[in-house]
Amino acid sequence: MPQEFVVPWIINWLGTFLWAISGGLAAMRRKCDVMGVFVISLVSATGGGFLRDGLFLHRTPVVVADPYYLLIVVFVTCVIATLGPFLGHLEFLTKFMDKLIQLIDAVGTPAFAIVGMQLALSAAISLPGVVLIGGVNGIGGGILRDILLGDVPAIVQPGQLYALIIIVCCIQFLTLTLQFRIDPNIAGWLSIATFFIIRILVIHFSWRTSPVIK
Repeated sequence: MPQEFVVPWIINWLGTFLWAISGGLAAMRRKCDVMGVFVISLVSATGGGFLRDGLFLHRTPVVVADPYYLLIVVFVTCVIATLGPFLGHLEFLTKFMDKLIQLIDAVGTPAFAIVGMQLALSAAISLPGVVLIGGVNGIGGGILRDILLGDVPAIVQPGQLYALIIIVCCIQFLTLTLQFRIDPNIAGWLSIATFFIIRILVIHFSWRTSPVIK
């Protein structure tokens, strides 16, 4: 039986760390207190997996089963709470962090979506449901972050292509593994490469969706 695709530890922890920073900076800009920074950092970094496990797969969420996720979020919260008054004056640093987060996001989002799909396949969920769970695993944290901050989630607004790309890559992974019987590790990295290339092109050329009715 082919080995399942596993997210490399460097992407796992670095992605969690940077997504937590992304949420924490968003909370800081909205003038949240320390608890607010913690909550927004937590949902940004682990919200997708929490929705996947708690809502769809009915299993103990990884965020409470593995203590390192919470420790990373607590560390990020402490750093932002301590350095917050200075970060507002370091615009170049926040711009650098935004670029770094986009780069990690372009790899981490499809990687975690693939993990979510594999868990869904093991739970004997229908293929459309598997794609849905993969998408939620990849972008659920951003949706929860926007809702908690009182914003309309970016996924339902016109903007740069994102959610559609992750759905395409989820379908690509399933097609390669189920139809063509390609090893999940190979199919996983091919799907990640597809998402990464398209995402970089979208950012560079600013390809955007349009409202259905203008």
